[in-house]
Amino acid sequence: ALASIIIPSNVTNIDEEAFKNCTNFNSITFNSQTNLTNIGKEAFHNTILSSFNIPESVSYIGEGAFKSTSLTSLDIPDNVTIIQSSILYNCTNLASITIGNQVTTINNLAFSGCSNITAFIIPETVNYIYSKAFQNCSKLSLIEIPSQIINISDDAYENCTSVTDIKLNCYVQFNALFNALATIQNVSFN
Repeated sequence: ALASIIIPSNVTNIDEEAFKNCTNFNSITFNSQTNLTNIGKEAFHNTILSSFNIPESVSYIGEGAFKSTSLTSLDIPDNVTIIQSSILYNCTNLASITIGNQVTTINNLAFSGCSNITAFIIPETVNYIYSKAFQNCSKLSLIEIPSQIINISDDAYENCTSVTDIKLNCYVQFNALFNALATIQNVSFN
């Protein structure tokens, strides 16, 4: 069974479902001169991949690309502008994530079920956070909302039962959002 792979520099795409359900797959290495730009939909879904260094050249990561993996941390490069739906859905080992400074949209269920994330810094460039993007992130305690936000879905933080602090850098109506987060202790405005 496939456990590891080295991706040569001439590969520009990892196709949809390329390694899906390769349950022994735990290591991927990229040539230092990589030209990879796209990671397809569900490319690594249901693998035991615990670490992954996304090359800076990547500009597109498909829906569910890392869904149900064993990743513990992930850095999404600056070239990525949209966080696709379910990109890290049910990654229960994920404790740390960094999002590049060009992201404008976080789609449905993007980080749903990432139950070990405690804090999540949303870049200032984000305008939209869609339905259940952070659903069931049960250890998430701090939410910081950027100043450029236009819309946050009322259920974006559904079942985030540990949220105690929200930092708002903007003016948006969040009535339903606050009602859904019954554990809030502090709301601050910057």
